[in-house]
Amino acid sequence: MKDYIPIITHIPFFRHCTSGELENLASRLRISHVKKNQTLDLKKINAINIILEGIFQLEVLGKKDYIYLTAGSFFGDYPFAEVKNRGIIRAVSDATIAHLNCDELYAYFLINYRFLRGYIRCMESLGVDLIDSGKDLFKNRTKIVSVFSLNGQSGKSTIALSLAASLSKFGNSIALDLSYSGTSIFDIAGKKITAPLSQKEADFTRSASIINSRIEKVTDNCDILNIVHGSKVKADPSILSPLLLVLSKTYHYIILDISNYDAELRSVVFEQSDFIIGIVSDKGEQEELGTIFDYSLSDGQQVYYVSNEFFTKNIHLPGALRWGIVASGNMDNRISLLAEAAPDNLVECIIKPRTAFVMDTTGPDALHYAWFLELLKQLNLFNIFAASSFGGIPVILHILFNEADVYRKKMIDFIENVLSQVLEVQFPRETLFSPTKVEKYARSLCASARLEYMNERAAFFFAQNQNSKKIFTTGKLSDMFVLALANVPLFPPITIGGNIYHSLFPHITCETENILRMDMEKIFRVTIRGSNDFQGIRKILPWYRTYHRNASNVISGITPSPTGESHVEIDIKGLDSCEKISDSVYKQTNKFLKENRFM
Repeated sequence: MKDYIPIITHIPFFRHCTSGELENLASRLRISHVKKNQTLDLKKINAINIILEGIFQLEVLGKKDYIYLTAGSFFGDYPFAEVKNRGIIRAVSDATIAHLNCDELYAYFLINYRFLRGYIRCMESLGVDLIDSGKDLFKNRTKIVSVFSLNGQSGKSTIALSLAASLSKFGNSIALDLSYSGTSIFDIAGKKITAPLSQKEADFTRSASIINSRIEKVTDNCDILNIVHGSKVKADPSILSPLLLVLSKTYHYIILDISNYDAELRSVVFEQSDFIIGIVSDKGEQEELGTIFDYSLSDGQQVYYVSNEFFTKNIHLPGALRWGIVASGNMDNRISLLAEAAPDNLVECIIKPRTAFVMDTTGPDALHYAWFLELLKQLNLFNIFAASSFGGIPVILHILFNEADVYRKKMIDFIENVLSQVLEVQFPRETLFSPTKVEKYARSLCASARLEYMNERAAFFFAQNQNSKKIFTTGKLSDMFVLALANVPLFPPITIGGNIYHSLFPHITCETENILRMDMEKIFRVTIRGSNDFQGIRKILPWYRTYHRNASNVISGITPSPTGESHVEIDIKGLDSCEKISDSVYKQTNKFLKENRFM
């Protein structure tokens, strides 16, 4: 069924899917063959139908016009869509169709919260009118936040309840106990613990009444719920998604208190989270946790490390926030003390409307996204910067160097000098370039810095193994730097944590649909077009320049911007120096930001 995955990815509301989700959808496809002149009544079709071979003719209702559908087109019924396809469709030739049954799709939605949210956000961005139940699913824009530690006795449950209490100032919050043993969030809140919800029958998560009967109120806007604490058997991880779906209709913030005891449950919790708070007590633990995140996360989750001052009074860890010590006090004021203990900057990151700056995938021209970023340093408009291939270089330097003049010097030096110096030709071996000099430069530039340590956040889109997409939001910046240039077949792939990665330019791109899946509320997409012939790139092998120019042309013209996305395209043709290009980019971007009320 893997042969059908590329076809599924062409459907706009499935472009956000992970490789695992695409494989699952492909396994649900049913193939049928249609003879020439055979007709189908769309009213009777409860499926999304993808044309694999052949041509179909669809009459526009009320008119005598016809629409012709060819391979790659799709028709039928779409879950949660207000408008349904109606009429008769006729095969103009012998044809083959793949059917994705809507009932099966609804069943899959139920067990994958993030997949469903991505689908709904993509449908909204396409301007599709949704039925009321579809509109209501994610109207609260609920944030899923996991609190995790490798070891017990770290203060994890205290921090989980502290975060829930703090977030309750900005909307309804609930903390779920997903740790089997140890101190429970119920103990900290001074409440009698209820029986674990996971021991109910399998369909409990579909019943809001059963769930609501187990919820314990802590304050007016802060509740707690026991999912697995006290259970003698491991929970079925599939309970999580339907539970989140029910709770997201009431709560704006759902905090998941998860231990390291059940690796399968932990994995599902991470997959469904928007934010993950890792509790660390020393550098070794932080590095171990980073390795777990690098291996487990691939869908844009944002990670923050926290050290609990109660256990780490004099230890300062890179990129880690410090959680204040909570005095015992009496139960009447403990919750308010817990709420005050949460770091303000972490709370702000969670509650702030999420906006993304997305750089379209291009060739070496993408290095000149630097001049957009230089302007944005002054504005603090975006939560995350998304890039792939060459676009990763200016983003990495942007988050490494806070001072605009230093950043500018570093970028100009890289474009005009360093790029040509680090491309070490090793042909006629397996690849044209050796990564040795790039890796050495990356290590000297980035040292031990990691993506999740930085104040400004980035998401890098690269290829895992053959062609699966992974969104990096954790990992060593030096690895990301090398990956930005490591385009197979010019460079060998890079091994990180036992997996093989490369940029796969121009096939792995920053898709708007993936950004929507991360639940960004506003997207600013920029495209820069040029000749790949500016100062600096000329020093590189002519063949290398030609390769990337041709590869850039593989990327078709810009598709219409989805609803809610702002898009600007900058042409730098004829400009041959960093100074000229940066001036042009600055003027055009400044104008666009003002016109679209970003400034």
